[in-house]
Amino acid sequence: MTMPIDMLITDFVVNNVRTPWLTPLMESLSNIATAPTLIVMLLVLAAFVPGRHPGWFCTFNIAGSALLNQVLKAIVQRPRPDVALRLVHAGGYSFPSGHSMAAMAFFGLLIWLVWRTVEDKRIRVLICSALAVLIALIGFSRIYLAVHYFTDVIAGFAISFIWLVLYTKFAAPKLLD
Repeated sequence: MTMPIDMLITDFVVNNVRTPWLTPLMESLSNIATAPTLIVMLLVLAAFVPGRHPGWFCTFNIAGSALLNQVLKAIVQRPRPDVALRLVHAGGYSFPSGHSMAAMAFFGLLIWLVWRTVEDKRIRVLICSALAVLIALIGFSRIYLAVHYFTDVIAGFAISFIWLVLYTKFAAPKLLD
Protein backbone atom coordinates (compact mmCIF):
# COMPACT_ATOMS: atom_id res chain seq x y z
CA MET A 1 0.00 0.00 0.00
CA THR A 2 1.43 3.35 -1.05
CA MET A 3 0.78 6.28 1.26
CA PRO A 4 0.15 9.80 -0.07
CA ILE A 5 3.39 11.03 1.54
CA ASP A 6 5.30 8.39 -0.44
CA MET A 7 4.03 9.60 -3.79
CA LEU A 8 4.44 13.26 -2.82
CA ILE A 9 8.09 12.81 -1.84
CA THR A 10 8.91 10.49 -4.75
CA ASP A 11 7.39 12.94 -7.24
CA PHE A 12 9.23 15.86 -5.65
CA VAL A 13 12.61 14.11 -5.69
CA VAL A 14 12.23 12.75 -9.23
CA ASN A 15 11.04 16.08 -10.66
CA ASN A 16 13.04 18.60 -8.61
CA VAL A 17 16.13 17.01 -7.11
CA ARG A 18 17.45 14.54 -9.69
CA THR A 19 20.32 15.87 -11.77
CA PRO A 20 22.91 14.11 -13.93
CA TRP A 21 25.78 15.12 -11.65
CA LEU A 22 24.01 14.00 -8.45
CA THR A 23 23.02 10.51 -9.62
CA PRO A 24 26.53 8.95 -9.43
CA LEU A 25 26.94 10.39 -5.92
CA MET A 26 23.62 8.87 -4.83
CA GLU A 27 24.61 5.51 -6.32
CA SER A 28 27.91 5.65 -4.41
CA LEU A 29 26.17 6.54 -1.16
CA SER A 30 23.72 3.71 -1.67
CA ASN A 31 26.58 1.27 -2.28
CA ILE A 32 28.07 2.04 1.14
CA ALA A 33 25.27 -0.01 2.72
CA THR A 34 25.81 -3.12 0.59
CA ALA A 35 27.11 -6.44 1.87
CA PRO A 36 30.57 -6.28 0.21
CA THR A 37 31.30 -2.79 1.55
CA LEU A 38 30.02 -3.62 5.03
CA ILE A 39 32.08 -6.82 5.13
CA VAL A 40 35.24 -4.88 4.31
CA MET A 41 34.42 -2.33 7.02
CA LEU A 42 33.74 -5.14 9.50
CA LEU A 43 37.14 -6.68 8.74
CA VAL A 44 38.83 -3.31 9.25
CA LEU A 45 37.02 -2.88 12.56
CA ALA A 46 37.96 -6.36 13.69
CA ALA A 47 41.61 -5.76 12.79
CA PHE A 48 42.14 -2.28 14.18
CA VAL A 49 39.59 -1.43 16.88
CA PRO A 50 40.93 -2.27 20.31
CA GLY A 51 38.88 -4.05 22.92
CA ARG A 52 37.22 -7.35 23.45
CA HIS A 53 35.62 -8.78 20.32
CA PRO A 54 34.57 -5.54 18.51
CA GLY A 55 34.51 -7.37 15.18
CA TRP A 56 32.11 -10.04 16.42
CA PHE A 57 30.04 -7.44 18.22
CA CYS A 58 29.60 -5.47 14.98
CA THR A 59 29.12 -8.60 12.86
CA PHE A 60 26.33 -10.02 15.04
CA ASN A 61 24.67 -6.61 15.00
CA ILE A 62 24.56 -6.28 11.22
CA ALA A 63 23.62 -9.95 10.76
CA GLY A 64 20.71 -9.62 13.19
CA SER A 65 19.49 -6.47 11.48
CA ALA A 66 19.71 -8.16 8.05
CA LEU A 67 17.79 -11.18 9.28
CA LEU A 68 15.10 -8.96 10.80
CA ASN A 69 14.87 -7.07 7.49
CA GLN A 70 14.34 -10.26 5.50
CA VAL A 71 11.65 -11.50 7.88
CA LEU A 72 9.78 -8.18 7.68
CA LYS A 73 10.04 -8.04 3.87
CA ALA A 74 8.58 -11.57 3.68
CA ILE A 75 5.70 -10.61 5.98
CA VAL A 76 4.80 -7.25 4.42
CA GLN A 77 5.60 -7.99 0.74
CA ARG A 78 5.29 -4.39 -0.40
CA PRO A 79 6.17 -3.83 -4.07
CA ARG A 80 8.90 -1.36 -4.97
CA PRO A 81 8.19 1.98 -6.68
CA ASP A 82 7.36 2.04 -10.39
CA VAL A 83 10.19 0.49 -12.38
CA ALA A 84 10.05 3.40 -14.88
CA LEU A 85 11.27 5.75 -12.14
CA ARG A 86 14.16 3.57 -10.90
CA LEU A 87 17.72 4.54 -11.69
CA VAL A 88 19.22 1.24 -10.51
CA HIS A 89 18.08 -2.36 -10.38
CA ALA A 90 16.66 -3.61 -7.09
CA GLY A 91 15.00 -6.94 -6.55
CA GLY A 92 12.76 -8.20 -3.82
CA TYR A 93 10.29 -6.30 -1.73
CA SER A 94 10.42 -2.69 -0.71
CA PHE A 95 9.41 -2.55 2.96
CA PRO A 96 11.46 -1.92 5.02
CA SER A 97 14.51 -0.54 3.26
CA GLY A 98 17.40 -2.93 3.79
CA HIS A 99 19.99 -0.29 2.98
CA SER A 100 18.44 2.05 5.55
CA MET A 101 18.36 -0.70 8.15
CA ALA A 102 21.97 -1.66 7.42
CA ALA A 103 23.12 1.96 7.58
CA MET A 104 21.39 2.54 10.91
CA ALA A 105 22.60 -0.76 12.35
CA PHE A 106 26.23 -0.44 11.25
CA PHE A 107 26.88 3.29 11.50
CA GLY A 108 24.50 3.65 14.44
CA LEU A 109 26.58 1.09 16.32
CA LEU A 110 29.71 3.04 15.39
CA ILE A 111 28.05 6.16 16.85
CA TRP A 112 27.36 4.20 20.04
CA LEU A 113 30.96 2.95 20.20
CA VAL A 114 32.48 6.36 19.46
CA TRP A 115 30.26 8.05 22.04
CA ARG A 116 31.42 5.57 24.67
CA THR A 117 35.13 5.56 23.81
CA VAL A 118 36.27 8.91 22.38
CA GLU A 119 37.14 11.24 25.23
CA ASP A 120 37.54 14.54 23.36
CA LYS A 121 34.02 15.96 23.22
CA ARG A 122 34.56 17.95 20.01
CA ILE A 123 35.96 14.98 18.13
CA ARG A 124 33.23 12.71 19.51
CA VAL A 125 30.48 15.11 18.40
CA LEU A 126 32.12 15.64 15.00
CA ILE A 127 32.46 11.91 14.27
CA CYS A 128 28.97 11.09 15.52
CA SER A 129 27.45 13.95 13.52
CA ALA A 130 29.25 12.83 10.35
CA LEU A 131 28.02 9.26 10.85
CA ALA A 132 24.45 10.47 11.45
CA VAL A 133 24.55 12.52 8.24
CA LEU A 134 25.89 9.46 6.39
CA ILE A 135 22.97 7.36 7.67
CA ALA A 136 20.47 9.99 6.51
CA LEU A 137 22.15 10.34 3.10
CA ILE A 138 22.11 6.60 2.51
CA GLY A 139 18.37 6.58 3.23
CA PHE A 140 17.81 9.57 0.95
CA SER A 141 19.79 7.88 -1.82
CA ARG A 142 17.29 5.02 -1.85
CA ILE A 143 14.42 7.47 -2.43
CA TYR A 144 16.45 9.40 -5.01
CA LEU A 145 17.18 6.21 -6.93
CA ALA A 146 13.44 5.35 -6.68
CA VAL A 147 13.99 1.87 -5.29
CA HIS A 148 12.22 2.72 -2.02
CA TYR A 149 9.43 4.89 -0.77
CA PHE A 150 9.91 7.44 2.00
CA THR A 151 8.02 5.24 4.47
CA ASP A 152 10.28 2.26 3.60
CA VAL A 153 13.31 4.33 4.57
CA ILE A 154 11.79 5.80 7.74
CA ALA A 155 10.57 2.36 8.84
CA GLY A 156 14.00 0.90 8.11
CA PHE A 157 15.64 3.54 10.28
CA ALA A 158 13.11 3.14 13.10
CA ILE A 159 13.15 -0.66 13.15
CA SER A 160 16.93 -0.79 13.02
CA PHE A 161 17.20 1.86 15.74
CA ILE A 162 14.98 -0.23 18.03
CA TRP A 163 17.09 -3.28 17.15
CA LEU A 164 20.24 -1.28 17.97
CA VAL A 165 18.92 -0.13 21.35
CA LEU A 166 18.05 -3.71 22.33
CA TYR A 167 21.27 -5.11 20.89
CA THR A 168 23.52 -2.68 22.76
CA LYS A 169 21.60 -3.25 25.98
CA PHE A 170 21.74 -7.03 25.90
CA ALA A 171 24.72 -7.99 23.71
CA ALA A 172 27.24 -5.31 24.71
CA PRO A 173 27.78 -6.60 28.24
CA LYS A 174 28.37 -10.15 26.94
CA LEU A 175 30.60 -9.33 23.94
CA LEU A 176 32.48 -6.21 25.02
CA ASP A 177 33.01 -6.43 28.78
